[in-house]
Amino acid sequence: MLRSSWASRLAAVGNAAPIAVRSDDLAALPDGGWKWQVLRAKAVRDGEPPTHLGAFTASVSPLFRGQGVSALVLAGFKALARRSGLAGVLAPVRPPSKASCPGIDIEEFLDRAREDGLPTDPWVRTHVRVGGRIAGTPRCALVVDLELDFWEVWLGRPILPSERSFEIPGGLAPVYVQGRRGRYEEPAVWVVHSL
Repeated sequence: MLRSSWASRLAAVGNAAPIAVRSDDLAALPDGGWKWQVLRAKAVRDGEPPTHLGAFTASVSPLFRGQGVSALVLAGFKALARRSGLAGVLAPVRPPSKASCPGIDIEEFLDRAREDGLPTDPWVRTHVRVGGRIAGTPRCALVVDLELDFWEVWLGRPILPSERSFEIPGGLAPVYVQGRRGRYEEPAVWVVHSL
């Protein structure tokens, strides 16, 4: 239900750009997620014709969560793509509830459907409810590879020499120790919204 307070407060923010997607890319979306979309947006800037709107982020204010605002953000992306003459919207969706089980594989996480067959993750579920199709699971949608000193500050504790991996608050996957570096490879869910 829309409330009058929406007019005076920022409810959500979405970021997207036109991207050039080749037909073979749609058949097997790459593992790169956001980085791949940035490169495809650059291709448009360099002269390739855009085919889709690449959705990079969508964030709903905590004051407005659970009120249907996320579906409105997705409707806005689709409307923008339609007005721009694009074929659809492509999004590497970050499933936030996977943070409760960072040690399991992204495909296993997606297999955990609700009784109604919809995904358990609320953000992926919203995409599917408004017509999105799950099209893959990039395992390296976001990569952070930094010195262990950085991760120790993040964790607020030293990383023991015997640790081969560790979990971070809110992380969707463990951080793997490689020498004196920690590598975090965050998975996502490719969702395609055709128009």
